[in-house]
Amino acid sequence: MSISLHSASSDTVSLTSRRTISHSKHWVYIFDERIYQILNVVHPGLPIDNDAVEHIRFFLQSIVFELIEARSTSVVEVDKTAGRLFGRGLDSICKDAWDNMHQQLQKHKFQKLEKKVLESQHRLAAVIKETLGPREKEKKDREKKEIERIAVFIYYICDSVTEDVLRLTGNYVKNIRNSEQKITMANLDVALNADRALMELRTKLRNEEEAESPGGFGFLAEFEEFVAEETEHSEKASTSRQTYESVAVDFLRDERRFIRELNRINVFRRRIESIATSEGDKMIVANLFGNLHEIHDLALKIERTLEDAIELNDTQCIGMGIWEYGEAYEFDTYTFYIRRDGEINESRHATYVINDNVKALLESERFAQLFQTAEHLCASSLDGQSFRLAVQYVLPQLLHIPIYHIYQYHEYINRLHQLSSSEEDRRDLNDCRAAFERVVGSVSDIPPELKSRIASFLDQQAKSEKIYNVKRLNEIQSSIDGFVGSPIGKTCNELEKDGDLGMIRPSLQFSSEITKNKRWKTERFVYVLDQMIILCKRHKNSLKFKDRLAVHSIDVFDIPDSEVTNCFKIESRDKSSLPKTYHFVCKNPEEKRQWMAVLVKVTTKSVLDRILDNYEKEEAKRIPLVVPGPDQYRFSEPDTEDNISFEDYTSSSGIPVIKCGTVLKLIERLTYHSYTDSKYIQTFLISYRSFCTPNDLFSLLLERFNIPTPKKLLQPKQGGGPLAGRFDTVQSHGLSTMSTSSGINPLYEQKFRKEFQQPIQLRVLSVINQWVKQHWYDFQCDSVLLDALELFLNRCCDPREGLTKQHKKFCKTILALIEKRVKNPPGIMQPPTENGDEGHVNSAFVFGDDQQHSPLLKQLRHRQVYTNESPNESNHYSSRRPEILWHTAQKGDVDHYDLLTLHPLEIGRQLTLLHFDLYRAIQPIELVEAAWTKSEKWRKSPQLLKLTDHSTLLTYWVSRSIVETESLEERMAMFNRVLEVMSVFEELHNFTGLVAFYSALNSSCVFRLKWCWERLDSEKQKCFDRFNTLCERRWNEMQKRLSSINPPCIPFFGHYLSNIYFLEQGNSTFVNKSPANAKQKDDMKSSDPDSKQFKQLVSFLKCRKISDVIREIQIYQNERYSLTLEPTIRMVGVY
Repeated sequence: MSISLHSASSDTVSLTSRRTISHSKHWVYIFDERIYQILNVVHPGLPIDNDAVEHIRFFLQSIVFELIEARSTSVVEVDKTAGRLFGRGLDSICKDAWDNMHQQLQKHKFQKLEKKVLESQHRLAAVIKETLGPREKEKKDREKKEIERIAVFIYYICDSVTEDVLRLTGNYVKNIRNSEQKITMANLDVALNADRALMELRTKLRNEEEAESPGGFGFLAEFEEFVAEETEHSEKASTSRQTYESVAVDFLRDERRFIRELNRINVFRRRIESIATSEGDKMIVANLFGNLHEIHDLALKIERTLEDAIELNDTQCIGMGIWEYGEAYEFDTYTFYIRRDGEINESRHATYVINDNVKALLESERFAQLFQTAEHLCASSLDGQSFRLAVQYVLPQLLHIPIYHIYQYHEYINRLHQLSSSEEDRRDLNDCRAAFERVVGSVSDIPPELKSRIASFLDQQAKSEKIYNVKRLNEIQSSIDGFVGSPIGKTCNELEKDGDLGMIRPSLQFSSEITKNKRWKTERFVYVLDQMIILCKRHKNSLKFKDRLAVHSIDVFDIPDSEVTNCFKIESRDKSSLPKTYHFVCKNPEEKRQWMAVLVKVTTKSVLDRILDNYEKEEAKRIPLVVPGPDQYRFSEPDTEDNISFEDYTSSSGIPVIKCGTVLKLIERLTYHSYTDSKYIQTFLISYRSFCTPNDLFSLLLERFNIPTPKKLLQPKQGGGPLAGRFDTVQSHGLSTMSTSSGINPLYEQKFRKEFQQPIQLRVLSVINQWVKQHWYDFQCDSVLLDALELFLNRCCDPREGLTKQHKKFCKTILALIEKRVKNPPGIMQPPTENGDEGHVNSAFVFGDDQQHSPLLKQLRHRQVYTNESPNESNHYSSRRPEILWHTAQKGDVDHYDLLTLHPLEIGRQLTLLHFDLYRAIQPIELVEAAWTKSEKWRKSPQLLKLTDHSTLLTYWVSRSIVETESLEERMAMFNRVLEVMSVFEELHNFTGLVAFYSALNSSCVFRLKWCWERLDSEKQKCFDRFNTLCERRWNEMQKRLSSINPPCIPFFGHYLSNIYFLEQGNSTFVNKSPANAKQKDDMKSSDPDSKQFKQLVSFLKCRKISDVIREIQIYQNERYSLTLEPTIRMVGVY
């Protein structure tokens, strides 16, 4: 493929060429499949819109253009270009690309890479060669290998950027309440606008004027308007419904938030410790951060205790778990943090120690290199002056959070104590409250400003609900006169600070002498939100709008007191407007500290979050997922070519598509711990009977559910008592019955439970739920299987099994569904009789006197097994059904019912209702393995055979009705009536009836009636020609018609049966990869009768194709006809 990246007059890629290539399929092949794959790794199962994929593709494409425009001929040169493009904020992308490139080059020597990856890299190499243009032959040969390395390097750069964007966007989507769990274009725009580093990268790449910023996201991003009254009502309702369980969930949420804040402090600590080499430097660091590592360890223990109490216990027992740590005096770590040891064996409050050490750190020459770079806060990194401001204003706030948190513990314990109904739990919670009060009471010299900050923190935490924030943001906007721009609720999430500030008039030249001017200052009321700063002016009793500044496009500067006292500066660098500079003056140093702390916090938040995410990613790698080995758990067998293979493409969610695999591997992917593939589950449940029985499937699901603890986590326990760790004390008091170990890091076991064991068990229950809901006939026909399933579900509900509440709730839901099915069976599949032939009664068509002796017909007179009427149908819908039309025969005159006496329109309607009932009764189990062609077809495909037998006998009845006429005129009338009924079928989309009547006209006894065919008028002849085209041998015209109409519809079933039969006969269910027959014979002699079956590769490609056909059949089984049933016409059996 030839791609022109530059014109003859220019060596750079023009905007026009970029836009042209952006629509080329060349870039679709490079990026789209990879985007889906990365999404499946970062957020398994989360869907994404095509528009969002296209936008990410264009974003990556722009990055590639920027990197290759420099016409670099080595990876080192490309790395320098990438470093300038990404800056310090995204420097980890280049490092990851280097590591991945070297790993691939080493891996390529020993094993083959994925075909799709190599193709994408070759396409990138072709683009690079095209950009470099013609070269001398020797240079071209020399650079060929280097260009391939450049392509690999750029490919992995795009991988890292894609992972970054998808992770941020997915986290945003999952945190939005009451929104569709899907990555859309709007959500993607949020991620690129809210993250400082990505926003600056996007600005560098953009070749057109920047759109108005930030706008388009926040709480109300997906809503046109918001009613404050409804919010207030929801807020009152939420507070009135507070329960012990809901408070426990809030407790766990805030504990996890606290752990993240501690990790955020660690970002500062790691950078400062990298400079601290001398003993004096290390002393400053130790005094500044205190015993935070002990607080972090205790917070992790409390988090796991809350998780166990919420998920694994039906009783109220949070007090028991937390009192374990209070009884062991572990909360004294907070006392040691608040009371710091001084130089002369004196203790001081943490506030004074933190302030003194931050000041010493900023003034120290040894730490000056942390703040010496020329970069300001505008850079998307935390270096130089930006890091200095963060240390000066943000770090002290973060270091006070543990002090606030001990009061938050006390608040939650009080709320739980009020709501607990267990006396034992209330007693333990009371002991916990005493322990926290002891910690708080040990500190007497709390600074006055700290007391107000603690009260403010607790009040803010109480009002941190999104409902309250939305209401507050709407109140702010409604209070501002003349507000301009997108609504605050669509832009921001929360209010950080508001208040009056003095501002130096913009018309004056800023200098140290400016205060001598009489009118040098004016007043502004400032709102600082998480994404925006709003400037207003007080006018009488209202606020007038003056300006709005996007947080991601401002810089904050600290003005020394030597120039203007208590002053700071904000510069706006939004390219959509002229540069703006505002100087604000505070009343005192404390007020300045508060405003600077908030401003620096909101401007550095995205940078700190990015650094923290990278840090947590590194920490996660240090704790690998430990799973049982193949000797413990058959489903842990590694993926190899001998047990599973995948297609070269993936699904729309990036999930790999299985080509073939053993039964064990298919079950493993059916309940995979990393993702859920709903389409794969549907395909499996439809087609599994072709390679295993229902009992085999249930046994394998039970085996999959019962996951053993890995041997690495079953080391002998050491020690004991309250200090032996969370997995000793809590388990010994009955908070969980799951086997645990204390000889290893408890995080390994926690990760095993949360990321492997619990997800697999939930997915097994989900598969069973769909099995019962959609394929009930498997249990209806096998009472032993049903009893085993109920026994398993009841056992899972037993508290001694140690399952989470979510698991138990799922089991109870399935049990309720089973009870409903047993009481009100669908009535579609009857249990098989001992005699297979008796399982199918040919009752769809009965002639003459035989209809009086038909046993099924007698049943139909008293009850209808298949009815076209839905029990949930409203009377309004039923009233719109057409009335019954009568011709010469009247209602009840059953002796004179035939083709000529009944109205042709009513014949078509009643036959359509009957055909739909027969069509709707067919189940997927009747189509698997072409069951209707086997010896037990009467037992395996009874409903399908009822439809085919009825169509056959209907064809015979129509042809006999034509032939048995006594005169030519009557025969012509019968001919015309048949064509009229076929026209009704065509209008009602009843292709089953249409083909049956067409087959009657094409039967040999009717086809040779030449006088009748010659006497057809032109209109009827055109109708027959149209039907002849519609029913041509390959059914192409009928398929086109079927794809262009909407249900209700009754397709011709013979076409589907032909497709399924050819797929069954043309493809083997099992893929035989065994090279020698001797090995097969050895397998046959295995002591385990199922070993050979479960080791064979099942062709899931065949299963998927057959399931696609069956799913198409099911599409037309749901939509009913709005027609009136006439029982006398159907029950007489004239057809």
